[in-house]
Amino acid sequence: MAEPTIPISIDSISANYVGVAPTLANCLVFLLATFPVPDWLFERWLGKARPLLDNQQHYPNLLAICRIPFLIRRAFDHMKFMDFTVTSGNKIVYLIWKIGLIKFWRKHVIPSVPEKHLKIEKAGPSSVFS
Repeated sequence: MAEPTIPISIDSISANYVGVAPTLANCLVFLLATFPVPDWLFERWLGKARPLLDNQQHYPNLLAICRIPFLIRRAFDHMKFMDFTVTSGNKIVYLIWKIGLIKFWRKHVIPSVPEKHLKIEKAGPSSVFS
């Protein structure tokens, strides 16, 4: 039996995986990933958002305004947790790791949750693993 052929060729794939289409839906995604949006704004914006392939107006300036706070927050989170995986091959990051600053930061500066605040529930007799 012959295998079915899929009408896709590698040459026909020209999608940009880094760029984002400047639609209202993508602007909303960046806003929601940055901070909570009021319900009235979310409902209004969601009502105007359309699927990517629909004919719709593009908002490149609004996307930049919504994306910049997201990128700033992401950078602060990387600095807060000393997560330098996005800067591979950097000699300064290697030096910071080698002298033990990252280990000290993670041990003493990043707050940890005390065990008394963690709720750990034991599996009962109806557990899948029993």
